[in-house]
Amino acid sequence: ASDFVEDWKLNVACCIFLACKREEDPRRLRDVINFALMIDHRRKQPDGQIVFVYKTTTPPPIDSVYWNVKERMIQNELRVLRWLVFDVAVSYPHRAIVLMTEGSDDGRQRLLEAAFRCLNDTVFSSECLQQPCLPLAAAAIRLAENELNWKPLQAPTELDDPQVEHAVACLRRHLRNSTCDNALQGTIATNTKV
Repeated sequence: ASDFVEDWKLNVACCIFLACKREEDPRRLRDVINFALMIDHRRKQPDGQIVFVYKTTTPPPIDSVYWNVKERMIQNELRVLRWLVFDVAVSYPHRAIVLMTEGSDDGRQRLLEAAFRCLNDTVFSSECLQQPCLPLAAAAIRLAENELNWKPLQAPTELDDPQVEHAVACLRRHLRNSTCDNALQGTIATNTKV
């Protein structure tokens, strides 16, 4: 187990390899291994900028080191799949937003853009990634409606309000876009008045 933890570059490469498979955009294992072996690590420059430092710009030769790394990658792939209990399904809130806004009026494009903007600024935080897909999408739509000063769309009945409110709070904590942040402030103020 300690070898697995210490060899973080191969673990990351293994996760990238699995993600490519999952997204039906497979990459050759050799390409992923080459990339993992070529990158040394990140270094911080004196000006604070972080850059990747490459050991080499040419792929490593196909020798015993390569075959050893390839064998370890295959073992790590199985280990990661076991950790995930072979559940690699991913639900994207962006798709849910598109489906939830179907049938809205002419301003649908503006609503989609505003909802996507709020979601894109927050969705990759670990807390937001733990939220269910539909409440997160509903929360982004609420924020977009508030930003555009629109009346709320009919919310799906299967979503309970506490889940959506929790997702709104999660988005609030992780928002970086000032326009969406102001819209969220209005949403929270509206909810506390009721």
